[in-house]
Amino acid sequence: MKWRRFHKKFLNWREHHINDQQFIMILAAVIGLMVGIAAVIIKNLVHFLSSLLENIASNVGLFMYIIFPIIGISLVYIFINYILKQRVGHGIPSVLYA
Repeated sequence: MKWRRFHKKFLNWREHHINDQQFIMILAAVIGLMVGIAAVIIKNLVHFLSSLLENIASNVGLFMYIIFPIIGISLVYIFINYILKQRVGHGIPSVLYA
């Protein structure tokens, strides 16, 4: 209930103070900022996991360089067959759609 009241107040304020073009520009800036932060987080997470796996592989043995891709492929197979439950076609658009 509080969310609906806040939403109505916000829409009323927006109608009186800013026009549609300004609102779209503000939304674009906010979404761009959020996507930029998400990209930095994903980049840092990939670097962290890469260094973590390299440390594990160097400590345990070089055969882990063979085991890690097998684990990754197995996880993708399980995800596609048991979570998505649909056939994923070839190419980036079909993967993004799935």
